[in-house]
Amino acid sequence: KLKLREQTYNNIEYNRLNNRVTYRELEHQLTKKRRIWPIRKLFSEFSNEILQLSPCWLASPESVSSVFPMDTIFDLVIFDEASQCFAEKSIPSIERAKQIMITGDEHQLKPNNLYQIRWDDEIEEEELPIEAEIESLLDLGGQHLNQVILTNHYRSNNYGLIKFSNSH
Repeated sequence: KLKLREQTYNNIEYNRLNNRVTYRELEHQLTKKRRIWPIRKLFSEFSNEILQLSPCWLASPESVSSVFPMDTIFDLVIFDEASQCFAEKSIPSIERAKQIMITGDEHQLKPNNLYQIRWDDEIEEEELPIEAEIESLLDLGGQHLNQVILTNHYRSNNYGLIKFSNSH
């Protein structure tokens, strides 16, 4: 944390009057009370500064699609609980990443959204490619990426509580 903070302040530039130039316009936009920019515009104008200040982000695939420009801006995108994430909603996040990591458990619940249609029901099932039947990002990643299976469950300090899960 300290290294990130130091790195942020090392590159500050000043003009000839010794006024800070770096982050000045970003600070102005963030503290405005009227005519506030949407986050998408703010990020597109100040992406370097924002990523310098905050290099790690936590967002849903839908939020990533609505906020970040369609450029490769992330070194790594991690999809946790990917068995509950629709594959097609994840693709825009994947496009913004240099690398991806997909984690999840195939025995968890499948993605569920009762109020949205994923594709047209009029298409005959014979016409659908096999990939169209994939529900979750975990299933899609399992077909195309290398897999590593964990040998132990690490969420419990008391071995007795997690013994059954580890052995099965």
